[in-house]
Amino acid sequence: MVGNMGSLPEDKKSLIREVSAQSGEGLLYLSKSMTTVTDTITEKVNQKGKLVDVKRVASENVAGEILFVTGGDEEGYLKAVTTLGNVNILNSSFGNYLIINHAENTFIKTIDENRSKITLKQVGGSSDFLSGVGSLKNAYTFKNSDFSFTPKEVEIRFIGNYSGLNPGDRGYFNIYLNGLLISSEKLDASGKLNTSVTINRYQHHKYNRLESEFRFFPANGQCKNSFINFFGEVDVDKSYLESKNPFISSALSFYQYPEAFNLGTTKIVVSKSIAKFTAGALGEIIYELNNNINPNNFPEFAYSEGFPEGDLKKNNIIALLAKEDPMLKQFKSAPIQFDQKFTLYNADNRSTPVYSVAQSDSVSSGLAQIFYGTSNNATLVLVATGPDAHKSDAFLNVSKSITEQLSTLSSNVCVTDVNSNKYLFNINKSSDNLEYTETKSPLTQFWEKYNLYILLGILLLILLSFLYVRSRVQRSQELYND
Repeated sequence: MVGNMGSLPEDKKSLIREVSAQSGEGLLYLSKSMTTVTDTITEKVNQKGKLVDVKRVASENVAGEILFVTGGDEEGYLKAVTTLGNVNILNSSFGNYLIINHAENTFIKTIDENRSKITLKQVGGSSDFLSGVGSLKNAYTFKNSDFSFTPKEVEIRFIGNYSGLNPGDRGYFNIYLNGLLISSEKLDASGKLNTSVTINRYQHHKYNRLESEFRFFPANGQCKNSFINFFGEVDVDKSYLESKNPFISSALSFYQYPEAFNLGTTKIVVSKSIAKFTAGALGEIIYELNNNINPNNFPEFAYSEGFPEGDLKKNNIIALLAKEDPMLKQFKSAPIQFDQKFTLYNADNRSTPVYSVAQSDSVSSGLAQIFYGTSNNATLVLVATGPDAHKSDAFLNVSKSITEQLSTLSSNVCVTDVNSNKYLFNINKSSDNLEYTETKSPLTQFWEKYNLYILLGILLLILLSFLYVRSRVQRSQELYND
């Protein structure tokens, strides 16, 4: 919720406790609460060897949060907005509120500006002076979305200083990525650190933790008084991460979200009929688009009704649509036509349906798919099914789930429900785990449903006919012999 304190509704303002913003001060305040969500869950239950749909009511406690971006007046409110875009301040804030007297953000770039090379300071690092013996560590975090594009390879370079080693001293500079040692270099008498290591896409993740370590042991093996003899410092202004090559694939996946929308203009399109259910999901999407060192990606908004078809080709598109919205038919390259009835099967066992859109009339589900548009523009489509009472939760849950694909697996379709159950699929034109049910005639659907029973009945008739003919032949032979 945004605005200065005077513009906030009284019922919401009462949620801000223990602190207040004075004139000229900004305030970031996180209010937390718990609510109970109830929904209908459909499960496959084995009854006498046959899978049957069984519906049950499920309730779950869901945490609710409201972030207030406010201030004592317009000047303070502006300070709060500026601070919200400063990753260094946010990374060092651990309470539920932050009073802001001074605000600045010097790292803002345009979304089209090249971000293939970023310093450790830009990802929240600080030049800490470390001294002592044994292990002396610094930690940094970075994301794929910090770069202009999903990186295939990343060069990690550390530049710094340390006290030169005396004869017999043992010292090393180690680099860890996500808990694994990826580089180790001996320290010497020069006192100058300049080392690098290049990692491939299988070594780095969507979200990464990077650690640097000075490890020092004195020549005599005694630690007493040695802390005054060794120090180490990483220069975060000169140390950097550089994306060498972009990760390019023939089809988009959620692994490449949200950085697939970092370049070019992005437009968010919403069906007017379900706009009131999309607020939470839109907030999550805007957050992810700006959850990096360059929080400056604010798409244009439009309703789907009357939206120019040509704009679907010229821009990156994020669409939150009703299932019956005609715009769904314009996404010709989408993995799934969400406006049709379909069933998704387990890839390892096609006889086991995982999700069917026909069930969604009474079950709240969130559907999402990501793909390249006809002009290779990034496109993300979200649809919510089920009763209106839970569509907001369905949109919100699927918008959160698409950011949780941490591996490089090529999942491009996501199905969720309001109880946070999630399924990821890799669907393409030749996939055999997707079936459109409404394109089949009733006779075909009857045959596919009961073909085993029909074939068994035919075999049984053939067997009975054979036994009948055989008995008649034997009887005729007996009469002939007599």
